[in-house]
Parts: sequence; C-alpha cells; structure tokens
Amino acid sequence: MLGTSFDLDVLARALGECLDSGRVSVEAVRQHCLNLLHVPPEPIPVPEFLLLSLPRPDLSRYDVLLAVAP
Repeated sequence: MLGTSFDLDVLARALGECLDSGRVSVEAVRQHCLNLLHVPPEPIPVPEFLLLSLPRPDLSRYDVLLAVAP
C-alpha cells in the first residue's frame, strides 16, 4: 500500500534504510519515506532587536545535587 503513496525509488531507499537498521515495520518504512521527502522550510530572519543574549548556564550546580548522598 505504501507504493500507492510514495515513488518506488523513495520506497526502496526507505526499505533499505530500515533493513540496515534492523527495524523493519510498515510504520518505520513510512516514516523513512516521509523523512526522505521532507524539505525544510527557509529560515525566518529575526530582527536584531529581538535577538537575546543569554549568559551561559552554571552547570556546577548540578554537581552539588549529585554530591548529596541519601
């Protein structure tokens, strides 16, 4: 049935990818077909005044949480 929705070349590539990954199911092949056909949209330019400059997070706080023994 996927052959009625997708070009056979795309379907063959998707099936090959699924066989290579070891995950063969109708859902997986369909998703691979959709992934192969997906065209990402053009990025939307963001005006300069809307760009935010955030400080880098202090990840050492997580080390403190891991150091606490129950």
